[in-house]
Amino acid sequence: SSGVRLVCTTTDALPTTVYDDVLTISKASPTVTVSDLASGATCTISETAQGGANVVTITPTTVVVDSTPESAQVVNVFNTFRVGTVRVTKVLSGSPANSLAPATGFDYEVSLACTRVVNGDTVSVVIPGGATRTITGAGTADYTGLPTGASCTVSETVDGHATSATLTPTDGTVIVGNGTTVGVTVTNAFANGSVSVHKSVSGAAESFAPTEFVATVSCEWQGTAVPLANDGEITLTDDETVTLNNVPVGSICSVTEEDAGQALPNPSTPATVTVTDGTTPTVTLELSNVYNAASLRVTKTVTSDAS
Repeated sequence: SSGVRLVCTTTDALPTTVYDDVLTISKASPTVTVSDLASGATCTISETAQGGANVVTITPTTVVVDSTPESAQVVNVFNTFRVGTVRVTKVLSGSPANSLAPATGFDYEVSLACTRVVNGDTVSVVIPGGATRTITGAGTADYTGLPTGASCTVSETVDGHATSATLTPTDGTVIVGNGTTVGVTVTNAFANGSVSVHKSVSGAAESFAPTEFVATVSCEWQGTAVPLANDGEITLTDDETVTLNNVPVGSICSVTEEDAGQALPNPSTPATVTVTDGTTPTVTLELSNVYNAASLRVTKTVTSDAS
């Protein structure tokens, strides 16, 4: 609702102000009639509470009370409420995870909270269509029909498998424009770590081992295969460590050896590793080949047909 002040004065009376009151007008009761005003009085109209309107137009702002009761003066007060749109844009960063299905097909969830000033008080805004929106992958979500001038803040409530999320502007807050679209960008970053494979050769017969060994590293991130350099195939020598970079944090990795070169079967230690974030983003798989020596006894037996 809004408050309209009506002040009427006349030089034929003391005091000269014969009427001064604030009239309450609302959408439900848009018309107010004031009777028994002094004939010939000059009345001015102003709005004291605009109810959150962006534009107020009063036509006319001054009237003179007619001496004929049935000839009422009409004043129109127009309150214009304008609206705008807030658009939330999702950005995925950090290759290769940002192009894999768990990131591109995930339903991210954002929320919007808005306030505006109405008659001097800050009040919450009911978000048309609800405060929560779902954005699939690197998409957008629009909040329409928001009051112009409202202060709105975006937050992300479900960020998927991201290792971090940032807002632009940094506090996620924008002011709704007049018939325009203002934007907030939510960037979800997917950090990478590394996985290393260390090769060791031991045993009494290690001198018979080949000089090079071929192994294949496989990683899955959130159930999806991670693309690795050279398809994960690596070549190692004894006591060598090979590191594969750009492996998304949270990936589960393992290594298999194609040919152990007559070594005893020995799976990697541990069987799998999980790529971590932070100060130690490199995890290591140990691939050991043991070459044991064995003895060979040759026995000679001589037989004769001589009698």
